[in-house]
Amino acid sequence: SSPAAFHNSEERRDLPKCHPNTRVALLKKLKNWVFRLDPETRYALITWLYGPAGSGKSAIAQTIAEWAFEEGLLLASYFFSKFDSTRNHPRTLIATIAYQVASALPEIRDHIFGAIETDPLVFSRSLTTQISDLIVQPLNRLISSG
Repeated sequence: SSPAAFHNSEERRDLPKCHPNTRVALLKKLKNWVFRLDPETRYALITWLYGPAGSGKSAIAQTIAEWAFEEGLLLASYFFSKFDSTRNHPRTLIATIAYQVASALPEIRDHIFGAIETDPLVFSRSLTTQISDLIVQPLNRLISSG
């Protein structure tokens, strides 16, 4: 995993954040997406934040991650960086997210650890397999168990 990719990692210096009272409409739209309050995005499982380099995407993502963390809503985060060799590729993405999910939801740990015991090489599998085995299936098992 790559702890440097966490939203609150010490290795991420000079974290970009939105200045107070800026990007208010966009932040509200993202918060409404989180709570499914916007009819246009109510059923969207993923939202895509896009724009040219330097347009503030990382600042917006950091601001939302900090807000979600403070509200107890953040399950996991991963911030890529072209300057950091531990997080400038997707190889550690799923392991990092699985670690954070297991930390945030103790009741899912056994499901994630079970997936690793079943396939100790799961971290060398395709991203699709890793997502399925380490995130989706454990979450589905947790939901099914009540």
